[in-house]
Amino acid sequence: LAINKHMDILLNLEPVTSPHNLKGLRTLYDTVESHIRALKSLGVQAETYGNLLCSMLLNKLPQELCIIVSREVQGDVWELGHLLELIEKELEARERATANTNRETWPHYQTKKFSKPQPSISTLQTGGTSPTCTYCQQSHTSNSCTNVFNITARIDIIKRSGRCFLCLRKNHLSRDCNSKSRCHKCNGKHHISICTKNSSHNHAQKTPSDTELKQEQHEQTSESKISSDKPSRSNQSGNSGTKSLFTSTKTPILLQTAKATILPVSRNGKSGNVRIILDGGSQRSYITSRTQDLLSLPTERTETMSIKTFGSGEENLTTCDSVNFILESHTDK
Repeated sequence: LAINKHMDILLNLEPVTSPHNLKGLRTLYDTVESHIRALKSLGVQAETYGNLLCSMLLNKLPQELCIIVSREVQGDVWELGHLLELIEKELEARERATANTNRETWPHYQTKKFSKPQPSISTLQTGGTSPTCTYCQQSHTSNSCTNVFNITARIDIIKRSGRCFLCLRKNHLSRDCNSKSRCHKCNGKHHISICTKNSSHNHAQKTPSDTELKQEQHEQTSESKISSDKPSRSNQSGNSGTKSLFTSTKTPILLQTAKATILPVSRNGKSGNVRIILDGGSQRSYITSRTQDLLSLPTERTETMSIKTFGSGEENLTTCDSVNFILESHTDK
């Protein structure tokens, strides 16, 4: 659903008809790049839809700008990344020229002095607005959010919602952000709420032991042992790949869940009800070995994967069984 939403927005962008509408062109460019970045974070590469998006994007641009961009393209094949670079280059040149023209022709008016209004009791009572957290949408600052405490989860939310890493606002990238503020912890160019030095829980975390892993997997009904998706090229050739699993922290992380019916691909044999934990940042799907045993799911193949948890610098080489199964929704949706 998230992928379809991003594609619908890209396909239904408002066209810009005037080459002098720099604000509209900037909004169009930033929106396209923001959703392309969001699709990439969901695992959808630009090569799979680049040709279609190039044709659509050219139809949204003024004819004058299309001619200028077309002069720089060699051959009949349009590459999405190259097209965006050309549009950005032309757009920045026009913005610089407009800024210089405005400074030269800026009218000189006689300045007037205004006294600073003194705050009254009514303005003190009604003038303030409560902040809204970027991560949980509740009434507190993003830096003080305790509902989404994990830095990796916060960064994923920022990417999926197309926000700036510096000011957390939408519709622009951090490199185009007008904010001059920096992180108060490390003086880096990012928001303090995603700083890795923000608190002790964000420091490098050790990989959990087998006992801790089994205990946490049993509590969350998500023992990550058996992979159920199609093998990557590296797995088909026998090479081990790095797969991200999860981070063992004392702070709870809230994930979406769902209930479904699991059954073999042949639809013959045992079936059962399971709870699914949805993790948008995971590269694999996992079921518990207990579920495999209960349903008697046959092992299709055995894969050796180098599993690296978030926040850990160590990799664990693990041999996993790969199985196939079918999930059916209880609501048929």
